[in-house]
Amino acid sequence: FASMASLAGAPTLLRSPNVWIGLISAFVLLPLCLLRDLSSLAFGSILGTAGTIYTALFMTLRYFDGSYAAAGAFHSAIAPALQPKFVSAAAKPLLNAKIFV
Repeated sequence: FASMASLAGAPTLLRSPNVWIGLISAFVLLPLCLLRDLSSLAFGSILGTAGTIYTALFMTLRYFDGSYAAAGAFHSAIAPALQPKFVSAAAKPLLNAKIFV
């Protein structure tokens, strides 16, 4: 929302992402959290879960059909600067045995 606010010429205060997080939390999330009965949120919960499952299914489909692999149908559509670079060295800090010490 911050980038849209700056494009619209909003005041400097509304151009900060942190301000938008606070506003959305105060005016959207807080009233929902203060409900005595959360059953009215069930439809939104089902809708969100269905959307997440839908996204996961298509991500799985694209993974197994190789659409975004180096020779895949969509790989060339991604600009080289935007293509992800997966390096095994990036996972080494996560696999460190001393991480919990």
